[in-house]
Amino acid sequence: MKKAGIVCCSNGLSMNQKEQMQQLEIQLKKLGIECVWSPYLYCVTNGRAASAKERAAVLMQMNADKSIDMIFDISGGDLANEILDELDFTKMSKVFWGYSDLTVVLNAIYSQTGRCSVLFQIRHLLNQEIQIERWKQHTLFSIDYQIVQGTKVTGTVIGGNIRCFLKLAGTRYFPDTKNKILLLEAYSGNAARLVTYFAQLKQMQVFASIKGLLLGTFTEYERHHDRNELLALIQPFIREDLTVIMTKDIGHHPDAKAIIIGKEYVFE
Repeated sequence: MKKAGIVCCSNGLSMNQKEQMQQLEIQLKKLGIECVWSPYLYCVTNGRAASAKERAAVLMQMNADKSIDMIFDISGGDLANEILDELDFTKMSKVFWGYSDLTVVLNAIYSQTGRCSVLFQIRHLLNQEIQIERWKQHTLFSIDYQIVQGTKVTGTVIGGNIRCFLKLAGTRYFPDTKNKILLLEAYSGNAARLVTYFAQLKQMQVFASIKGLLLGTFTEYERHHDRNELLALIQPFIREDLTVIMTKDIGHHPDAKAIIIGKEYVFE
């Protein structure tokens, strides 16, 4: 049986999620994975389950533990970037899984080490038979997509949640975007907010340097707009020769699939 460290690097969970965590442990055990739990999971103060130093220390301990095969982060929110300065990236040896606010950790791992991480919330296995079957059938990473502008593109995927990715702007943790495929998705954000994010990426020369743009789902925006409107919204900020790919398989919805940050993909 494999072992997975379970951590909470962003906002602490609420106490009423304890039962959910117990169910997650049961589900993972059925899939042949034993859980090793961080002592810091539930919110104590200011959204935190523990200080940045304490949360980072647990993550480093799990990386050092030879019995642990992978690390799943079950959190999200706002606070993950405060642990970055407390991490020793040279000693991060395990594949890290997380999504949403953990975008900052995924991309920092890549920028500092070149190592791959997985954009996926392991809690999506709970009460989701389709996700459990994907895990069993090894299809969790099989993404359906459509090229809506340009042609075949090959490159390393970076990015994730657009709001959280931009937290890395101006820091040493922001990845080199040259010739990369930039993945963008969002949970919150109406049209006006998305425009500010797109404008910032353009002003940072990100859209000028990347080779491809992969658009996942934009949950709040898509409640009121279709996917063609999303494409039209971003069009003024990107190059006409930039390959743009759209997928409904990456995002915040419970049946979202996984993608590897730092891996080279071919979209054709």
